[in-house]
Amino acid sequence: MKSSNSISVNVRSEIDQLESVITHTPGYEHDLMLPEHTNEWISSDNPLRNHDYLLFDDIIYTQKAKKQHKCLTDTLNKFTNGNCLEVCDLILDIMKDENVKESIIQDSIDIEKSLFERNIDKYQLLDLPSEILLNTLLGGAIPNEHKYTQIFSHPLPNLIFTRDIAAVIGETVLLTRSSKRVRRRENVLTEHLFKYHELLNKNKVYNFCKHNPNNSIEGGDIIIFDKNIICIGISERTSLESIELSLPTIFDEKFEFVIAVDMPKDRSVMHLDTIFTRIGMNDALVYSSIINAQENSQKKYIFNSNGETQETTKL
Repeated sequence: MKSSNSISVNVRSEIDQLESVITHTPGYEHDLMLPEHTNEWISSDNPLRNHDYLLFDDIIYTQKAKKQHKCLTDTLNKFTNGNCLEVCDLILDIMKDENVKESIIQDSIDIEKSLFERNIDKYQLLDLPSEILLNTLLGGAIPNEHKYTQIFSHPLPNLIFTRDIAAVIGETVLLTRSSKRVRRRENVLTEHLFKYHELLNKNKVYNFCKHNPNNSIEGGDIIIFDKNIICIGISERTSLESIELSLPTIFDEKFEFVIAVDMPKDRSVMHLDTIFTRIGMNDALVYSSIINAQENSQKKYIFNSNGETQETTKL
């Protein structure tokens, strides 16, 4: 629910009326993607992973993507009474505070140093106007008239998938931790938004990234089935251990069961919501070739709020 100065979250179903949503429009970061960003492996003959792979299989046409995304946001605005919020607008809001701006820069630099051993001059970024700094944080490079000045190792094209960077569980916002290091700067931006933006900072937050720095969980694996049940995928990007670490937060919100579904550990089915999505009281969209193939062999772990765990292949 949105008031004049805050949004109070309370999500207990995937199919209830949508009141507010945060999206991100394709932009500068997609313009900076290169062919080497679209290859998961060094070559067809080399089994080594390409560390520059950005989880996209092709380079997108940004201008067309923007038009398509506007169709989405126009629809969302119609059903949310204009409460479709843009990530970039929210980030620019909080960067009006120079201390917050410096904190975002410093944390982004620290992540870059720890993951890619890249040294960045903080003062080079502090002197940038907020709009240019935002483009630099998203695109990884300072835009100049005829060339780009590379700052970070990679752009952030995956920020368009805003479902991954946070999940609302009842009245708690669970800030996730990306499994792929090329997305970790997204976690920095998300943490600052929920800590400092006046629309968001009144909510209860569980920062999974901060409390579990060696584990990952992503929002695309978390489906609020109904007021009693949450389904979570044990996927390429969310481990069973991460689900178990999240149970206290979930059960504190009065959910009764968590069903953890073991999935193929493939990028083509990287999240539970790629093979199963509830769309109505009695309807769901499923990717039948995987669901049917694994129906009798797929492990499922049923956790309940009494501390009991059941392992099964049937529901």
